Amino acid sequence: MPLQYFEKWVHTCHTDSIDCVAFSEDGVFLASGSMDGTVVICNAACGTVLHIIHCRSGVLALKWAPTRLHEVWCGLGDGRLLCIITKIQTLCFRAHSYPIEHLAFDHSGLKLATGAQQELKVWRYLSPDRLRHVNDLSPPGAASLTAQEPTLVTSLHWLHSGDDAGCLLVTYLYQGITGHADLSPDETRIAIFNQHNGVDVYKIPGAIWLKSYRFQIRDNIILPVYWIDEGLRLMTGSDSGTVCLWNAKNDAQLPPLLHGEIHEIALSAHYDFVTHTCRIATGTAEHGPRTSIRLFETKELREAGETRGLRATHRSHYWASGLNLIQWDSEL
Repeated sequence: MPLQYFEKWVHTCHTDSIDCVAFSEDGVFLASGSMDGTVVICNAACGTVLHIIHCRSGVLALKWAPTRLHEVWCGLGDGRLLCIITKIQTLCFRAHSYPIEHLAFDHSGLKLATGAQQELKVWRYLSPDRLRHVNDLSPPGAASLTAQEPTLVTSLHWLHSGDDAGCLLVTYLYQGITGHADLSPDETRIAIFNQHNGVDVYKIPGAIWLKSYRFQIRDNIILPVYWIDEGLRLMTGSDSGTVCLWNAKNDAQLPPLLHGEIHEIALSAHYDFVTHTCRIATGTAEHGPRTSIRLFETKELREAGETRGLRATHRSHYWASGLNLIQWDSEL
């Protein structure tokens, strides 16, 4: 029987485009950020709104801090970086000259990378009200085809295993060639949304093409792509009101999640290993009453002896000009 997700709840607390949603590490809370300048934190199980925090500008990125369950960091449209513990804003300062669209913590929660268009910075966490700036990382040299175009950060990922643990993996946008990207949990594959016809998956290290998942993209916009269920499945947003799902083992397309004729630009997922429950949250790029967060849920049976959560040991110092991938050691 095909895997099925069921809509569990909807909330409409935002009034403008929802650019980010994120589950807390334990899956208890769901945070969402909107261009209306609000962060909404709700109970992920039932959708009850717990806190609404008003920010100085639109909220473009959210990241819960590992090991600190009630601490969420926000990237704002005016370049400010904001830390919220429960509902109290403990730190807010201008970290970039451009809107902050990407945040990434390492597993310890002590290294934070922030991306704002062509700017990339690394910070050291000292306390909820104090960060230390460690480094500004320059973008790679532009290829001749795009030498006059800006080099924009599209995703940030800390590596946690093997000899390269502690290194930062970054993807960049060159004229729509590389859009949003996500690293698989075992750090052996990277899925990249390419703005033209779907998602491409590459093996790392080496940036070796493995497969592609094609679907129609009408508006040539950057959409999110994420590995879910410990890398067993892949999901992407769309510009047609659906969330596309694929089985990464056999490449079969799963039944889509329906959200109406609306752009899906914010996605997040959480898997509970105790209850074998997978939850997916979706957010829409709309204004007014059509702006909503929806949560879908499924429960599934695991085959006896199935191996999950393995992490590969590998080295991956490389530069792949075709994908615009580069990796730095932050040397913190």
